[in-house]
Amino acid sequence: MSRLTPVFILAAALFALGLSACSDDTGGGSSNSIPVVFGDVFGNGGGGGLGADAGTTQNLECETDVDCVTAEKPYCSLSKRCQECTVNEHCAAGQYCDYGTCLDESCQPGQSTCSGDGSTQLTCDAQGTSWTANPCTGGVCQDGSCTGCVPGQKVCEGQQILMCDPVSGQYTTISQCAGEEICVQGECMVCYPGTKQCDNFLGQVCTIDGQWETVEDCAAIGKNCFAGSCVSPCIKDPKFLSNSGCDYWAVDLDNHLQANQSPYAICVSNLGDEPTEVSVSRKTAAGANSEKIESRMVQPGSLEVFHLQESQVNGTGIKYKAYRVQSDAPIVAYQFNPLDNVDVFSNDASLLLPASTLGTEYIVMSRKEFLAGGPEIGAFETCAEVCGQFPGGQCYGDFGEMCAVPYRGSLTVLASAGGTEVTISPTAFTLASNDGSVAAMSPGQSYTYMLEPFQVLNVVTNQDQGDLTGTVVTSTKPVAVFGGHESSVSSDQCCTDHLEQQLFPTKSWGKRYMATKSYTRGFERDYWRILAMEDGTTVSFNPPTIEPQQVINRGQWFEIATTEDFEIIGDKPITVAQVLASSHEVTSVPLGTACTSDFDCDYQSGYTCLTIDLMGNTACYPPFCFGETDPSCPTGHSCTCFGLDCACFPIGDPAMILAPPVEQFRKDYVFLSPDAYLYDYVNIIAPSGTVVTMDGVNLPAVNFKPIANTGYSVARQLVSDGVHTIVANNPVGVVAYGYDKDVSYGYTAGMNLNDL
Repeated sequence: MSRLTPVFILAAALFALGLSACSDDTGGGSSNSIPVVFGDVFGNGGGGGLGADAGTTQNLECETDVDCVTAEKPYCSLSKRCQECTVNEHCAAGQYCDYGTCLDESCQPGQSTCSGDGSTQLTCDAQGTSWTANPCTGGVCQDGSCTGCVPGQKVCEGQQILMCDPVSGQYTTISQCAGEEICVQGECMVCYPGTKQCDNFLGQVCTIDGQWETVEDCAAIGKNCFAGSCVSPCIKDPKFLSNSGCDYWAVDLDNHLQANQSPYAICVSNLGDEPTEVSVSRKTAAGANSEKIESRMVQPGSLEVFHLQESQVNGTGIKYKAYRVQSDAPIVAYQFNPLDNVDVFSNDASLLLPASTLGTEYIVMSRKEFLAGGPEIGAFETCAEVCGQFPGGQCYGDFGEMCAVPYRGSLTVLASAGGTEVTISPTAFTLASNDGSVAAMSPGQSYTYMLEPFQVLNVVTNQDQGDLTGTVVTSTKPVAVFGGHESSVSSDQCCTDHLEQQLFPTKSWGKRYMATKSYTRGFERDYWRILAMEDGTTVSFNPPTIEPQQVINRGQWFEIATTEDFEIIGDKPITVAQVLASSHEVTSVPLGTACTSDFDCDYQSGYTCLTIDLMGNTACYPPFCFGETDPSCPTGHSCTCFGLDCACFPIGDPAMILAPPVEQFRKDYVFLSPDAYLYDYVNIIAPSGTVVTMDGVNLPAVNFKPIANTGYSVARQLVSDGVHTIVANNPVGVVAYGYDKDVSYGYTAGMNLNDL
C-alpha cells in the first residue's frame, strides 16, 4: 500500500503551520494555542466532513491523553495537541495512522476529505491507493472542499502575515517578519513554540510567545546537550561528529617480520574536566564472552598508554583479533604499531575513529606489493628451510644463500555489530587464508563475508606490483576499515617502513585539500596519492604548475611527488594520502651509490666515496660521528653506531597520512606526540591571519607560510613528547608526524567526520 509522498506530507505540514484557518477561538482573531506541528497534519480519510472542526470551540491543547475529551481526537501528541491517532493500532481495521490522522488503506477514486486542522484538502487518487494533498492556500477545507477565509483570521505566507478581509473574503498582507523571525499562526516569532535546541551546552525550549528560554545548563552537571536536552557526554549530535568519542575499535595490523614481536599500543587522552574510566576488551573465539583485559582511570588532559600483548593479524583470514576501547566520557585515541621504535625499523601510527562515525562504504588506500629482503639464514639453516616458511619466498645469491619475501599491501575490516555482511571488490589478486575461511580474490570480482563483533577480516595482496588502492569495501552495517602495507617504500629507494591508517568512510570525503610538505630533512619529496569516489572526477591544483588537471573515475588514482605546498581541488569527493619519503631520498645522491670521487656523492652534507670491500668496490658513505649524542651530523641525519663504528645516517622512512579535507577542519584539537622519537612535528594549516594557540601560547604569525594563493598558510612546528592542544579562531587542519633512525610515523591529529 503506497503512502502520501514526503513532498506532499511536507507541503501539507508547512501549510498547517502557516496557512491554517482553524482557530481554537470562537471568533475570527488569531489563536493563542500552541501551534500544530508536523505530527498533527492530516484529517480522517474516511469521507468528507472532518473539516467541521475548523472554527469550533473545541480545545485541542493537552498534556496527556486525559486532556483529550472528544471521541474524535482522544490522543495527546508530542506537540501537546489532541489528535485522532499516534500509532496504527489506534485506527480501525483497513486504516493506518499518518501524521495523527487515520486514513483508509484503500479509498474511492475522486473521494475528498479534509485534514484535521482544515488547512488541506485530501483527494483519493485514480487508483484508489493513496491520498493527494492539496493545501487550501488563503482558505480553509470544509466538507472536503477548499472555501474562503474566516473574517479577521491571520495566517502566514512565508515571513508575511496575512489577514482575512471581511468584505472581499480574501487574505491581504498586513506585515512582514524581520530578519530570521518566522511567522507562526499569524504572529512573528523567534522560534516555533514547544521546539527545543542546544546553545552550546545550554538546553533551551521555545516558549508560547516564540522566544528561546534556557531550562538546563548541561555542562554544570557534566553532560552534553543534544536536541535541547542534557544527555550522556558520550552522546553527540550526529550532524556534528569528530574523532573524539567513547567507543573505538582497534587492531594490531600486519607488520614487517622484524617487528612482529614488538609492543603494540593504544594511547588515549581524556578531553574532559573530570577523571574517566577507560577500558580495553577483546574476544578470542566464537561463543566466548568478551573480556575486559585492562581498565584505568585517566585524568583530565593526561595521556594513558595501554601496552597490549602482541596479537598481530598475519596474512589473509578471519580471526577474533580486534580490541574495543570504551570510556565513560569523550576521549581521543590512537594506535601505534609498534609504540617503541628501538631496533624495530618498521612502524607507523593511526588516528582511531569512534564507532559513531563509522560508515558502510570505503575505498581503500594502500601501496604496491614487491619482493625484498627476508629473514637472515642461520649458520646451521638452509635458505629453503627458512624462506619456505613465507608464501612467495625466494632464495637468491650466488649459492642461493639469501632469502627474499613479498612485502604485501593489506586491507582490514572490523565489524562493530552482529550479522554484518562485508563485500570486497579488489583491485589486485589476493592471498587465500591458510584455513580456507577466505578464498583468493581476483580483480573485477566481488566477495562477501559475514562478520561478528571482534572479528577481523584481513586481506593481503598476492601479486607482484599488485596494489589494493581503489578496492571498494561495502557493508550492511557500519564497519571500521584500515588500509596499509607490511613495509613499503615511497619510490625505488631504500628503505621500507610499515604503513597503516584507519580509513575515512566515503560519506566524509571532501573536495578541497591543503597538501603541505613535511618538515624537510634534506632533498626528499613527499608523495601525494589522490583517489576518486565517483566517475568523471576532475582534479586540479593550485598552483597549476604542480600537475596538469586530471580526470579519473571511481576507484582510480594517481600520484605526484613534490617538495611544494599546494592545494588539491576535486569537482567531486576525493581522498588524499601523503606518504613520507624513504631515508635514502634525503640526500642529493642516495647513500650507497657507486662513486669514483667525493664529488659523485652528496659532498656538501659530508658524504665521501669509500672503498667498501676487498674487491675494490666504492660507494657514497655518510660522515663519521662520535656517539649517538654527537650534534655534528648534517640536517636530517642522526648518529648511528654499529659497535664502535658510528656514522651520520639519514633519518625517517615512509609513513602514510590521510590528509584532512578543508571541509572537516576544526577549531580545537587534542593530540599525542609519542615518546622515543628523535623529532616530533605538527603541520598546522590555517586560513591566513588566523590566531592559533598551541598549549596555551599564541603562535607568531611569522611561523605561517602562505600556500600559493589559496588564502591558507602552514606552520611546521617542532613539538615535545606528550599531549598537546591547539585552539584557533577559525577551523584549521593539523597533521602530526615524527622521524627517527630508519622510521617515521604520521597521522591526522583529528578532524570532523560529518556527512558531506
